[in-house]
Amino acid sequence: MRGFSSGGGMGLNPPDLRGIMAGEFSIGCLVSSRAGRDRGRFFIVIGPASESFVTVVDGQKRSVERPKRKNIRHLVAHGNAPGSLYVKLARGDKVSDAEIREALSRFNTVSDTGVDPASAPEILEKKGEEGDGNRE
Repeated sequence: MRGFSSGGGMGLNPPDLRGIMAGEFSIGCLVSSRAGRDRGRFFIVIGPASESFVTVVDGQKRSVERPKRKNIRHLVAHGNAPGSLYVKLARGDKVSDAEIREALSRFNTVSDTGVDPASAPEILEKKGEEGDGNRE
């Protein structure tokens, strides 16, 4: 597969996606799905699958051991993964499903409500200002 080899070595180093996918969907990128069954859900990119596909995880349905192959045309990039998760992924360190779930917890909570993922950061800020209201 194109993108996995490190140039002539055994392909053990994590690939650098910047040249392959214009930097938008690099390892450690926070993305949301805009098509498919998982539309509106947030994921973290953990690697390339081919020139126009990446592998993504959410730590729940899609674990690190069983990532989802997703067409980049069906994804929206939202910058780097939150916290130290991006640093670990960029270094090529292994991450756990618990770390992925923790990083995505606030984002997938918003998207599960049917809110457009593109407006999630603004909604999260407003939600934090309102406090924890009781629903009846």
